[in-house]
Amino acid sequence: IVRIIRQFAAWADEMVLLTDSRKFDIRPRHVVMPLNRIHTVVTDSGLRDQDAAMLEREGIQLIIAPDGEG
Repeated sequence: IVRIIRQFAAWADEMVLLTDSRKFDIRPRHVVMPLNRIHTVVTDSGLRDQDAAMLEREGIQLIIAPDGEG
């Protein structure tokens, strides 16, 4: 799967990562691509301030998706 994701990334003009905020607490076994290849992260409002700050320092656009309640 890692190889396939890397191939798709090589073809892409822009990478958008959609992830649950809890994933920022997990250390991955494999690094699929460096952060500097990701342009935008879409996640939920559970993202910790330090994780948001890290993404902003890396120049990654951060979008917090609405929680769907209400």
